[in-house]
Amino acid sequence: MPVSRTTSFSESSSIPTYGHPFGKLKRDDMSEECQREHWELHKTQCKLTEKQRRSCEGDEILTRMNNELFKWTAKHHPTISKTVIDALEVHDRPRTEDDELVLVFLSYEPRTPMIEKRFKVMSAGRASFDSILKLSTNPVLAELPRQRRLMEADHLRKNRNVGVAFCLLVCMMPGAREGRSTSTSSSPSSSSLHRIVPITFQKELTPSEKEVFRRKRNPNWLSFLVDTTDKGIVF
Repeated sequence: MPVSRTTSFSESSSIPTYGHPFGKLKRDDMSEECQREHWELHKTQCKLTEKQRRSCEGDEILTRMNNELFKWTAKHHPTISKTVIDALEVHDRPRTEDDELVLVFLSYEPRTPMIEKRFKVMSAGRASFDSILKLSTNPVLAELPRQRRLMEADHLRKNRNVGVAFCLLVCMMPGAREGRSTSTSSSPSSSSLHRIVPITFQKELTPSEKEVFRRKRNPNWLSFLVDTTDKGIVF
């Protein structure tokens, strides 16, 4: 189950760069060049993105909130990547990404002038795919297993031994929850915005490479995520 945010912080020695199947994130996560190269992946993502946008039509606040969540994610993508790799321990727990993702609950801070601080991490933790899919009928979440298969198959065709892990950002709609809470009892429901962040990583490492990752792994990944996003730090 997700764990509540904490106030302590342990700085990681560095922020490694992880590949992203959609390249550098933009507002809608897809440049024309990347769409041509990975059309099968983008076709699915386009449908999910459009469904999310249509759900906000007619509501100025929700439309702005949805667009700003895309921008916030793009700003903090290296931090999210580091968090997912450290939380799931992908290099010490083989194929853990098949069964689990990192679930992050956010609150919306519309009065904050910096987009880097527009959303605040309320809680985060590892969660199983089965539990997420049982709690929500959201089509975005139901597409996660298929997206993973498409992404990994695409990399295999290019002879890349790459794994795909997911971070699921959940931001409650304005008015859905009063005040700021550290509870994670809320489920990803229809009263929340969802943002799926796929993270790619090299699956097979040499013993020396694994040792480097172990040394750089931050066991206090939640504190790192909270502190970095609270301060608006962008790597």
